[in-house]
Order: sequence, then C-alpha cells, then structure tokens
Amino acid sequence: APNANYIVSSSVWHESVATEPSGLAFDTSTKFAEKYRAKFQDDPSYFSAAAAAAGLALLSAVKLQGTTWSEIEFANALRTISVPSFFGDLSFDQFGMRANARCYPQQVQPWHQDGTAQERYQKSLVSLLGEDESRLPLYPMPSWTQKELQVYPCDSGYLVDPTMTVGIACSPCPKGRHRTNDSLF
Repeated sequence: APNANYIVSSSVWHESVATEPSGLAFDTSTKFAEKYRAKFQDDPSYFSAAAAAAGLALLSAVKLQGTTWSEIEFANALRTISVPSFFGDLSFDQFGMRANARCYPQQVQPWHQDGTAQERYQKSLVSLLGEDESRLPLYPMPSWTQKELQVYPCDSGYLVDPTMTVGIACSPCPKGRHRTNDSLF
C-alpha cells in the first residue's frame, strides 16, 4: 500500500460523503460503514457499498413491479426507480446506466504518524478530498525514495527481511553494504 501513497483518483462512494437519511437499509454512508465493520471486521470499499446499493435498487424494482415479471418488464422497472440511499440517488437512464451518479476525488495517504512501523509500511489511508483545510491533498508528491523512506520500518544499517511470510522483520544489511537513513539501498 505505501507505494500508492499520494496518488489521486476518483470514487463513486466514500463513507465520509454526507448523504441524507434514506429510511432504507443502512440509511446513510456512515451507518453503512459502521454496520459493515461490525459484520466483517474490515473497512468497506466502494465495491461493497456498490453491491449493497445494487441490492437496494433490485428490491425497489421488485416492490414496484411485483413478483411476476419478464426480464423486459423488470429492466423497465429498474429504469423508472429513483431511490435515495446511502450510495446517493439510485436511478437509471434508458440504457440502464446510473443517472446522476457523482464521483468524489480521493487520495491515498500515508498511515497515521503514531502508527507502528509495520502499520506505516503495510497500510495507507484513503482520504476524501475537498475544499476545507482537513481535506486538502498532500502535495507535492515526494520522490519515490523519499516516499518509501517515510514509511520504511527498518533503522539505518537494516533492511526488510524478504524471507518473512507473515509480518515484517528487519535484518542487518549484507556484508559490504550499508543502508543509511537517506537511502533504501
């Protein structure tokens, strides 16, 4: 994950996007994220949010169309729904594409400074970007070496042991080589 730090991309959902309470399952983005974490002990991705939203859209179409329908009738029912949800407005155009979908800018950022060396080396945060001070992108991006040194878990004179299959261990540099705090090699 640390190799992705500072990369900016877009997403169709983020748990911190404020959504109006829908009264449906999950209600808001924040509540969806809370329920997801409680059930799976993991952070929700936009893939899991999209899957849950698809379920809401399908249920809404079934409620509208009833239980007896052809594929064409069901597709038409999906095209007519407009459901407020934790994922935003669930409505579709004549081609079945989501109408009025929004995209949100996000950036992969280094793990918390107070995290362990192993956490900072293996984890990153995905932060929603915005106009207020707490949501500005980290810029400029440091060089690749500087970026890795920000999260490198080993002290000067040590390298990450590549033979470890679980966790991270630091081993002394091979004889005749020495890694300083200014370089990875």
